[in-house]
Amino acid sequence: MKLPSVALAAIETAINRLIQDQLDDTPDLIDPVLDQKAICIDLEGLNLQFYMVFYGDVVTIMDDYPRQPDASIRGTPLALTGAGKFGNASDVKLDGDLKVAQALDLLLHKLE
Repeated sequence: MKLPSVALAAIETAINRLIQDQLDDTPDLIDPVLDQKAICIDLEGLNLQFYMVFYGDVVTIMDDYPRQPDASIRGTPLALTGAGKFGNASDVKLDGDLKVAQALDLLLHKLE
């Protein structure tokens, strides 16, 4: 199932605002390995999927992507948001380019 356009826009705006707010203090916030990479986020239990595509320090959120994503991250929303703190990391499945997936994980932890 696809997220409504309004939800995608809200996610995109929130992530980009967080990134921009922290870039001055953390110039190396985004690992260059993410540039022009697409990551599929698959939310298990909700049957929702969306794509994050990085262009420098800007993230675009899409409901569809025309090619195979560079990496995929699959898990329940709780597992994805809490894997580093309260969740069980084994509940999160990574596929594709692990350097890309790990760079996204590091970015998300820096944004917390």
